[in-house]
Amino acid sequence: MSVTCISHFPRDMSKEKVYTYEQVASHTTEKDFWVTYKDKVLDLTKFSNHPGGPDVLFENAGDDITDSFNDIGHSEAAKELLETFIVGKLDLNSKKVKLSPKTPEKDFSGLVLPIIILLLAIVAYFYL
Repeated sequence: MSVTCISHFPRDMSKEKVYTYEQVASHTTEKDFWVTYKDKVLDLTKFSNHPGGPDVLFENAGDDITDSFNDIGHSEAAKELLETFIVGKLDLNSKKVKLSPKTPEKDFSGLVLPIIILLLAIVAYFYL
């Protein structure tokens, strides 16, 4: 049986670092991604065990997750866990950034050798 300890002490909001929309939007890689929830900035880079998989998290990198998080109907435990990733608060007066749609990078390097072998087999079949 494992026990998760979550601090319920109020944070000192006056010392919390403030980030702009642009700063949050600059953290959009799989190895460094942030999101906003309400007026908080969260670093979800190390959160790798999301029940919906890492793609669910990464598709929102650099963006606001408030509506999507609330629409799913997450548990109280999930809401408490979310608080552990807070790195600061969002400067609501900063200029919003339009993010381009995120598409996972495709790695086709594993297909190069099979394609070459297939092409050689076709050439060999017709010309030998």
